[in-house]
Amino acid sequence: KGLNRGDYQVPLLPDWWLAGPARLLAALQGLDRRSPLARIPCPVRVLAAEEDRIMPLERARALAAAIPSARLEAVEGSGHVLVLEQPERFVRSCLDFLASVAGYG
Repeated sequence: KGLNRGDYQVPLLPDWWLAGPARLLAALQGLDRRSPLARIPCPVRVLAAEEDRIMPLERARALAAAIPSARLEAVEGSGHVLVLEQPERFVRSCLDFLASVAGYG
């Protein structure tokens, strides 16, 4: 059985605990990595958690937009630890993606 949102400790962390990663991401915000991303030739799935405070949905959208073959999948009701919060959904998404690219190349 997967964990529910109340079954793990991340939501209990104080806002200041998440401030370090947020500052790190802010420092990288001006770094333009679109050129290398634009050269990724294979299919890509960007799996994003709608309530992620570390990698907000708008950043995931920008990442997906920068990769020509990327498809964005946003997961409702999940934060940064999607693999723990909704493990069945995470695995299903990965397996669906792998099935969709089976035989690629």
